[in-house]
Amino acid sequence: MIKTKLKNLSLLTNPAEVKKIINSKKDLLGLTESVRDISVSTLQSYQDQRSYNVTLIYKITMENDIQKNIVASTSWPVSNEYGYFAGKMVSKSLGDSTPVKIPAYYTYIKKYNLILREYVSGERLSKKISKNKDIGTSHVDSLMNWLAIFQKIKSNKKVAVAINLYNLENNFKILRKQKPEEVKALDEEYEKIKPLIIEWSNKHNQTLVHGDLNPANIMIDNNELAVIDFENVYRGDRVADIANLSVYITILQEEVGADNVAETEKNLISAYEKYSDKLNINELERFYVYKKYFILLFKSDVLVWK
Repeated sequence: MIKTKLKNLSLLTNPAEVKKIINSKKDLLGLTESVRDISVSTLQSYQDQRSYNVTLIYKITMENDIQKNIVASTSWPVSNEYGYFAGKMVSKSLGDSTPVKIPAYYTYIKKYNLILREYVSGERLSKKISKNKDIGTSHVDSLMNWLAIFQKIKSNKKVAVAINLYNLENNFKILRKQKPEEVKALDEEYEKIKPLIIEWSNKHNQTLVHGDLNPANIMIDNNELAVIDFENVYRGDRVADIANLSVYITILQEEVGADNVAETEKNLISAYEKYSDKLNINELERFYVYKKYFILLFKSDVLVWK
């Protein structure tokens, strides 16, 4: 099976084969003419003997010389079908009515487990924070305004209920074999908070949660923001995304020696409360536990990939 899937992956990086796929879906992709030329570049890629997760950019030139970039995402063995559904739901629900852009999701091709979506130009917010040591007040305000709007989307029964703990638990599974001493303390901390995370995920499950809202999944171009990657969307606790964003921004700031790290969390919560209900004492308690979870996720990612 994996040989077949790797063959599919090879096909999706072959310009001649990609051209056939794109031309067969050109109406869904908003292409007014057939594709004349196409180039393929890799945006990010992970591959081992049992799996892969690849994001590509298809740079298209149509017969009328108009050019368009399309993002293509494929993986194995994890299906991308839910990611397409979630991204399509969000982009269709919000359109261009929010202060933060959402890319259009064009189509999902099950044969190749392939999502085709709109290309968003710019650089990742994570790079900007690393350069400037700060996210900027206007960006905090825009993101929290967007989050409050996003959380009000009426989801249907297809939306997952419960936080996805797979990435952290898979990291621990790898680290228990490769670096048992380094992961021991992290593993013990996770066992303390895991029951709480699961309980809250089941109890507070009426709000739409991005699931991976961090600066690497936020693009910035000419001071305009865009949020991408919706494959982890679920119905859960409204404080989870704020905690996630707070953890990753402060870690980036600490890495570059920013002197305003302590203000980040306060500024995020304050901006969020401008557009949504004020967080109560119980929600603040949950916020700090979610922060512990995302810190563990970040630290385990570093150990796995360094």
